[in-house]
Parts: sequence; structure tokens; C-alpha cells
Amino acid sequence: MARYLYLLLFCLISSKIGFSQDLKKPSFSNCIFCPSNNATQDLQQAVKIAQNTHKKIFVIVGGDWDEWTRKADVLLKNWVNNSDKLHYLRINFSPSNKNKAILDSLQCPRNQGYPMILILDESGRTLQTYSIANYRVLQTMDYDKDRLQAFVQQCNQL
Repeated sequence: MARYLYLLLFCLISSKIGFSQDLKKPSFSNCIFCPSNNATQDLQQAVKIAQNTHKKIFVIVGGDWDEWTRKADVLLKNWVNNSDKLHYLRINFSPSNKNKAILDSLQCPRNQGYPMILILDESGRTLQTYSIANYRVLQTMDYDKDRLQAFVQQCNQL
């Protein structure tokens, strides 16, 4: 009888603990390419900065869902931010927010994979689009840092 009482007590306590925990939806507070960001407003802000600083806009299009995009972002962000001719901008592309209208207006190709790189002039018009897939080193699952940095330097010359 005591055994059943302990079992009942255990079930009540464990169910109380289980139901008392908050079930939260995942937060995008730590995201890099946040689906909730307004890409149109972000681009407008980047254009203002580019016009004031006489820089071109270096856009990386991708999402947190893509490991290659996250790796590229870490490398490219530092190199572009150290450039005196480029301003860095991220635009999310994900299942929850494809940013179709803005990416169509920027003539971003959809058939070359992600991340995509777009170089825009000071007014936000697309000058060049690039896929950086050929800078990947599959053996190490990383990018060829020397070639990728040379790519950024090439973008400085546009």
C-alpha cells in the first residue's frame, strides 16, 4: 500500500514540475540574420550611410539556418568593416521570411545558393552579384580565407 502511495505522490510531483515549466518559442534575440528585421528599412538606412560616407554597400544574403552563411558572415564582416570603401549589410533569406520583394528589386539570383553577395552603389542600385560557393574548402568545411579576403579587396576596387 505504501508503494502505491509513493508512486501516486511521485506522479503528482513530477507532473506538477513538468507543467510548471514555461514553454517558450525560440527567441531570435541572438540571431545574425533575423527574419523579423525589415530589410527595406535596413537597406534605406544603408543607402543613407553610403551616401554620407561615399561608400558602396556590400550585401550578404543568407540566413542563420545556413552554416556557410554564418561562417562567411564572420569573415566578411570584419574585412568589409575595415574597408574605407564598403558598408556591410545583412539581408535575411529564410523559410519564414524570403524578403522576395527587396531581393527581386536588387536582382538577387535565387539559383546559385547562399550566401549571395551583392555590391550596390551609393543609391542602392545593384552593380554586381556573386556566389561565393567557389571559395569553399570542403575538406575543412570552411572558406579559403586568402581567396575570400582577395575577393573583398576586389570589391573595394569596384
